[in-house]
Amino acid sequence: MSGTSPHPTGTTPRAETGDGGNPPLHRPPHDRVVSGVCGGLGRHFGVDPVIFRVVFVVLALFGGLGVLLYGLGWLLMPADGQTAPLAREVLNGRGIGAAIPAIALTGIGVGVFFSYIDNGFDGAVPLLIVAAIILYVAQQSTRRNLKAAGVETAATAPPAGVPPAAPPVADAPQAPGPPLAPGPAKWWRAPTGKSPDRPAPSQEPKPRRPRSYIAVATVSLAAVAGGVMWWLDTGTSADISVQAALAVVLAILAGGMLVGTFFGGGRWLILPSFAVAVLLSAVAAVTVPFVGPSGERTITPATAETVSASSPYRMKFGEMRLDLTELDLTGRDPAEPVRVVATVGAGNMQIYLPDDVRVIIEADVDLGNIDLPNGSSSGYRPDRDAVLPPENGGPPRGTIALDLGVGVGNVEVFYGAP
Repeated sequence: MSGTSPHPTGTTPRAETGDGGNPPLHRPPHDRVVSGVCGGLGRHFGVDPVIFRVVFVVLALFGGLGVLLYGLGWLLMPADGQTAPLAREVLNGRGIGAAIPAIALTGIGVGVFFSYIDNGFDGAVPLLIVAAIILYVAQQSTRRNLKAAGVETAATAPPAGVPPAAPPVADAPQAPGPPLAPGPAKWWRAPTGKSPDRPAPSQEPKPRRPRSYIAVATVSLAAVAGGVMWWLDTGTSADISVQAALAVVLAILAGGMLVGTFFGGGRWLILPSFAVAVLLSAVAAVTVPFVGPSGERTITPATAETVSASSPYRMKFGEMRLDLTELDLTGRDPAEPVRVVATVGAGNMQIYLPDDVRVIIEADVDLGNIDLPNGSSSGYRPDRDAVLPPENGGPPRGTIALDLGVGVGNVEVFYGAP
C-alpha cells in the first residue's frame, strides 16, 4: 500500500464513493455558490453543477418549486465533514442560527408554490424577490466564512480538467538514528490545515465589530410604515388592501437585508421577512379581496336602487350583517333579480331575507362554513349554489340574487329579521 493519502489536498473523506459507486450526497465547501446543494448534486451524479443551477432557476420562475426544493436540499443534505444535516441539528436544538436562511427559504418556497397555484405570478412575485434576496445574503455570508477559513470556492477553484498538483515524493528511508524530541504537530493533522512554515495564529481576541443598528432601524421603519398605512386606511377615505400593506413592509425589510449585506448586521432580518412573507402568501392564496372597512357593520338597504348604488359591499375583517327584510321591490318585475354582491376577507357574513321572495344564491368560502336554508358545506373551498322559492309558499314578490364570498370564515343565510 502506498504511504500517500488517497485524498488530494483541500478535500475531505466525504468525497469517497458511496455504496452505489457515486460520491455521497453531501454539500461540498469547494464548489458552492450559496450552500453547495447544486455542487453536491453535480458531484453525486457526475455532471456539471451548472446544469442543476439552471434547473433550480427555471423551476423557481415557473411555480416556485425550485425555491422549495433548494431549501429542502439545504436542510436535508449534510455538509462535507458533518454527519448530520441542518434539519436534524435544528430538531436537536443545535445550529438554529446557521439554519435560519434555509428554513426561511423553504417556507417562502411553500408560499410561492401555493400562491402560484392560486393566483399565478400576482402573489408569487414578492415572495420570489424575497427568496432571491435571502439567497444573495446567504451567498455573501458563505463567501466571507469560506474566505476566512481558507477554503476554495467554485469561483476560485482550479478549472475543470486541470489535474491537482502531485503530492511531494517522500524522501528515501534513512538509517535509524537516536529518538528525536517531539516536534510541533504535523500540518496535515492541524485542524486549521495550515503549513507549519506559517506563523501560528495570534491568541489575542479579534477586535469586536462595531454594533450595527441596521436591523433595529429597518424593523422600526417597517413598523412605522405599517402604522401609517393602518391610519390612512381607518382614519381617512383611503382604502389600502392588506396585500399592498404587507408588500410595502416586506420591501422595507428586504431593503434592510440588502444594506446589511454590505455593512453587516442585517442577517437577522431574515426572521421578520420570513414571517411577513408567509403572511403575504397566506393572504395571496385567498381569492376574496381584503378591501373595505374592518370591524362590525350592519347594512339595511331600503330600495333596489340603493342596492345597485352601494353593491358590492366589502369588508377586510369583522362581521357583516346584511338585512334585506325591508327591501322595497314595488314596481319591479318579479322575474328581474336585484343583484347583491358582498365579500368579507376574514370574518362572518350574515344575510337576512324576506320570506316572500325568490332567492338565487352563489356562495364561496376559501376556508370555513356555508349555512343556507337548504343545507350547509364546510372545509376548504366549499361552495353552494341554490335557487330557493318563497318560504311562505306564495307567489314571489320579487327576486334577489346573492353573490357572496368569504376568505376565511362563515356565510349564513336566514329568513326573517335579525
